[in-house]
Amino acid sequence: MLGVVGYDYRQATGDSGSGALLGAFKGSVDAIGAGLSYTTLIDKRPLILNLRYYHEFDAENRWEGDAFIASATLRW
Repeated sequence: MLGVVGYDYRQATGDSGSGALLGAFKGSVDAIGAGLSYTTLIDKRPLILNLRYYHEFDAENRWEGDAFIASATLRW
């Protein structure tokens, strides 16, 4: 199955602690991309393979970039 994937990230509280040298920034970013899911059987057990690609945009107080994520699930 091929489809559209995405997320909307909003940081709820500002940065704090000794690493927050520039202040209590709140980060946010949006992302959209493509997702591919494939399901098959291995010895009568379902195997689910997932591939996702995200392109981030509209970042504020954080880096933006691209991400590829792969996962596999085998039900035992």
